[in-house]
Amino acid sequence: MFETAFDKHGVEKSKFFDMAPNHRRKWDEYVFLALIKSHGGGNVGAGIPTFYEAVDQEYKGNNIATKTVLKNVERFLDDAVGFAYERKPYKLNTDIFAAFQLVWFALYEKNKNFKIDDYQKFYEAFLAAYSLLTGTADTTYNNKTIKYKGETYLIKEFVRKNITNFSNSDDQREVAKLFFAELSDDPTEYGVIFRDAKRSLTTSEREQKLALQGFKCAIDGEPLRLEDSVWGHDTAWAQGGQLEDGAVIRKNHNRDMGTTTLDEYRLILEMRKSKI
Repeated sequence: MFETAFDKHGVEKSKFFDMAPNHRRKWDEYVFLALIKSHGGGNVGAGIPTFYEAVDQEYKGNNIATKTVLKNVERFLDDAVGFAYERKPYKLNTDIFAAFQLVWFALYEKNKNFKIDDYQKFYEAFLAAYSLLTGTADTTYNNKTIKYKGETYLIKEFVRKNITNFSNSDDQREVAKLFFAELSDDPTEYGVIFRDAKRSLTTSEREQKLALQGFKCAIDGEPLRLEDSVWGHDTAWAQGGQLEDGAVIRKNHNRDMGTTTLDEYRLILEMRKSKI
């Protein structure tokens, strides 16, 4: 995200931002912002007191919580790069990046394991909402207002002002609501997949499910021992498959089926048998 390159005149320039490298230490601010919001689980207030609280609670020592937060920061920055690539040859300005992080952490509040599966679809849907709520090319929201905390605001003025109001969680979440009002109710329509918090069953849970299946594989119907079994998703977890939609299957089937559904894989096996 913060990669730089030298132009033909030997001047160092940012690869993704329309600013000088780390201008006024903005890049430091963005990283600390991601740390605080990852620590807080979404669009929490990112003021100085919150930062020190996060440091005191999480960043002393090499504990699991610290690793989880840092891994999430890496996820955020990776998605920011994917988003930025879609905007090429144009670079990100401060407001677009601020709006991106606001929407990203609003998604994180909705589903901690969400995945931007299609950066192009996400970029196009995001920019359409961003243009309506902040731009000058469309007049739809020019005179529309919202009531917020007893006051009335012009929507565009409110959004423009509070996109970068990182220290106020209420304002950030209110802007996020306005963005999501412009997006589809189905996240896959804007390139996002919501994934289960739990990826698989415990051994005890899998044993119970296998017993209810009569200790037979849900794919081939043959006898199956617990140590040779895994929990197979009907739709792959990475593609948003729900845990409760799966079944206990043989390990080699889980390896071979890839992203096919259980029914699709059964059909493939039947077709293979018919050719023998």
